Amino acid sequence: AKTGWTDAQKLTALEYISTPTYSAGKVGRDYQIPVQRYLEGLTKADADESGNINQGEAEAWLDRSGLDWESKAYLWQMLCYSSKWKNNPYSTTLGEDIWHSLHPDG
Repeated sequence: AKTGWTDAQKLTALEYISTPTYSAGKVGRDYQIPVQRYLEGLTKADADESGNINQGEAEAWLDRSGLDWESKAYLWQMLCYSSKWKNNPYSTTLGEDIWHSLHPDG
């Protein structure tokens, strides 16, 4: 299937798969978040091209995404992997649920 991504974007996504952040993609399947939306966030939300996505960048990208609030809450938590659920601008309840899935020992 064609994604419309450039080779550079595909490479960026593959590089993320080798990081701890990849576990967020696996958790996303449990919450019916399409992997391509997660990968799209990884490649497009990094507005300052620092290689990291901060909370503001994630929120700005999600606000433009057209997703429902529940999907935004889950994706924000996955994109902001280390951020506590209490910082989730879309839902602290849903954020807490996915944070515990991402951090089973925490």
